[in-house]
Amino acid sequence: MQTYTNSNPRSSTAFWFRVIAAVYCVYAALFILDTSFGINGTLWFSLFDDAMVSMRFARNLAQGHGLVWNPGGERVEGFTNPLWVGVMAALHLLPVAESKICLLVQLLCAGILLANLFAIRALAAEFLGRDNPWTLFAVFLTAFFYPLNYWTLQGMEVGALALLVAYATLLTLRRQAEGKGVLPVYLLLGVGTFLRLDAAIPFLVILFYGFCTPSPRRVGNGVSGLMLLVLFLGIQTAARHAYYQEWVPNTYTLKMTGFPALARVEHGMRMFYGFAARTNWLLVAAPILLLVFRADMRHVLLMLLFGAQCAYSIYVGGDSWEWNGMANRFITTVMPFYFVLLACTLAIVVPKLAEAVPPIIMEKSKWVPAVVLWGFLAAITANFNYRLGLSSIEEWLLQRRPLHVLDNKQHVELALAIREGTQRDATVAVVWAGSIPYFSDRVCLDQLGKCDKQIAAMKAKKTPAHMAQYKFYPGHNKWDFDYSIVAQKPDLVVETWPPMVPVMDRLVDSYTSITVAGMPVYWRNDSQKVDIAKLTFAGSGKL
Repeated sequence: MQTYTNSNPRSSTAFWFRVIAAVYCVYAALFILDTSFGINGTLWFSLFDDAMVSMRFARNLAQGHGLVWNPGGERVEGFTNPLWVGVMAALHLLPVAESKICLLVQLLCAGILLANLFAIRALAAEFLGRDNPWTLFAVFLTAFFYPLNYWTLQGMEVGALALLVAYATLLTLRRQAEGKGVLPVYLLLGVGTFLRLDAAIPFLVILFYGFCTPSPRRVGNGVSGLMLLVLFLGIQTAARHAYYQEWVPNTYTLKMTGFPALARVEHGMRMFYGFAARTNWLLVAAPILLLVFRADMRHVLLMLLFGAQCAYSIYVGGDSWEWNGMANRFITTVMPFYFVLLACTLAIVVPKLAEAVPPIIMEKSKWVPAVVLWGFLAAITANFNYRLGLSSIEEWLLQRRPLHVLDNKQHVELALAIREGTQRDATVAVVWAGSIPYFSDRVCLDQLGKCDKQIAAMKAKKTPAHMAQYKFYPGHNKWDFDYSIVAQKPDLVVETWPPMVPVMDRLVDSYTSITVAGMPVYWRNDSQKVDIAKLTFAGSGKL
């Protein structure tokens, strides 16, 4: 068994690891800068809209309103990442301008991803040896895997969960090699369920692996681990029911109920097939060669962790952003494990292929094998970051703005205009439940139900026409126009759902359509809480 050893600081692998880490820091900084935008002479930062939903809960918690989306409003658990919300709440206690608060989250996320490189290097070293150059291949793929950077640097908890699971896996391998118990691993993974509830999946995988690995403590460890998992999940469930009067998060009700389970799983399978096809089936299956050339239960652990997350992604029907071709959040979390497996595979296969090259070629053209190898590795790296066209490569190389950044700018502009042109108690119906509610600081109505129990509990409807190729569109299949607009009578309606459908024509006598910050906004004609002149002027960008 390859054991962990301290590296020689002068070794070439140690040097090149530092180079990769340094280059990554520059890459992350440039990525974050690419997500910023100027409004009225001020540089603003915002996050992925789902992350901004968490930010709204976090700010309300920091300000003493509790874990609610609307201060003083109904308690709805519109998040599944309580620990991450807690971290965000702590950041809101710092004296930072609202234009820069999201930057703090992004800098924290960059630090998490940097720490993850150290964890992946150590994990790869468990299989290959500390000074094996193939460990750098796993580190490099992890560092510059665009989906991991995108989801994390845009404020999601994906990177934090990836780091936690990577370290838990590393700790599992080391403690088993030393004949020690794995209770600390279970405690760490238990905390992970507070970071994101579905961290229970890697918890169960490591629990199963520990039980299947020969050890005099395996039964006791297994029972202890299972009890801890039940304890951690039980604490969350009890707290949820006490605070929200619900047994499961509202997001679970929204996405996992009211739609045929088999149809959801079928959609998840199609989404996974698309991911695997874009990644290249041969590359996806390559680590299976490890079972042929070098059978090792530790390889099986990484395979199980990767496979379980893929199965979970299929079960829940994939993610809402599969249309952009990026690895979804569930699979992205464990892609570093796949990269370690691929590095282990190539460390075996490449030397065997080199042996097949005629010696005369190696002697007379020593540079040819090196060029072929580096070209192959470069192609693999590009392959993992290619999605649906060359524009994805441009995004990866930071030649094109990340997905939704321009939407973020427009939403912040609109939110600031709403704040300027409405009274404090004005109500705003939204489709994007993150940036607009957060920066407008107004009472909001969530048309898609992430923060609305009644809509979340509905039966799912047919996917809107603009996404008709998907039978299931997680988090976007439930809405009730009569409930959100007719019954609740918001002062402003920011967009409608489904989009591009003239549903507001039904209320032509009650609402007037205007354009604010380039977005369609509907103003309730009899509202005394909206100053149209201020709203439109603020939205014109002339403040």
